[in-house]
Amino acid sequence: MPMRVLNANNENLNTMRKFLFLYGCLFLSVISLAQPTDAVIRKDLTTALTIDIKFTKTTGTRQWNSSAGNWEYVRVCISV
Repeated sequence: MPMRVLNANNENLNTMRKFLFLYGCLFLSVISLAQPTDAVIRKDLTTALTIDIKFTKTTGTRQWNSSAGNWEYVRVCISV
């Protein structure tokens, strides 16, 4: 009888490990799809010759990308 309890505990532990692994993968995939912030974009665009950077809309506009077959958000940045 104690052997059955041990097997049940191992099955529960394996189920919990699988759940945590899948949850971790989902969490990391969501983080990897995040859009860069204004500060990151500003830092990437700034050079010694940059005078000013102005962002137009904060949310951007949704546009269909026919080559990739998905919707994407596009923001316009004016760098002077």
